Amino acid sequence: MINRNFIMGAIEVAAGVALIILACLQPNIALIILGIAIIALAVYYLFANMNALKSGSAYKKALIICISILGLAVGALFIASYFEDTNELFIALGAISLVAGVLVIVRTAIAKANSTPKK
Repeated sequence: MINRNFIMGAIEVAAGVALIILACLQPNIALIILGIAIIALAVYYLFANMNALKSGSAYKKALIICISILGLAVGALFIASYFEDTNELFIALGAISLVAGVLVIVRTAIAKANSTPKK
């Protein structure tokens, strides 16, 4: 069985090479490729963490679902930006980044609260 870190790395390398080449040749096509790659990574993340969804804590389940939904939304926005103006894309990506940042802060706060010894 192939290590899942290897699969993630291979997908990221392939997407990076494709984006560098396409950004030079056809910048608009690069948005579609990046969108497809982000959607693929979100779906892979969801399936790779299926065991945690079945037996994990409620917080871990919510985090996995939120990360997957955010990945799908970002990928869809990149694909949609090929057909629409990019200003809306940046506004939406900013909003999604805010949500992702809040998730990271909440996760860190919960981890810190759980790791401090109780008196």
